[in-house]
Amino acid sequence: RHILEREGYRVETRSTPPDPEELRRLDPHLLFMDVDLHEANGAEACRELKEQDRYCGLPVILISGHDTDRLRREATTAHASGYLAKPFDRRLLLEVAAHFTQH
Repeated sequence: RHILEREGYRVETRSTPPDPEELRRLDPHLLFMDVDLHEANGAEACRELKEQDRYCGLPVILISGHDTDRLRREATTAHASGYLAKPFDRRLLLEVAAHFTQH
């Protein structure tokens, strides 16, 4: 969060998947979503989000502290725009954010 904020990005954090009303209000350009959300699976939440016409083009980067082939496949199946394994370095995070936001 702090890395992105220092570079001028507006950052909102949640421990649960965003609901459609909240997304309409925030109008994000990019979502970083942890695979292990509180009371939810981030890959499943990503897939459900991408099924909605309004958000099918919204870039979603799934992140996880467990870098496994299974999680990478889940990210692909969920139509995530990318996958980052924690810990990731500052430069990579900023490159991904810039790529999807034209920042």
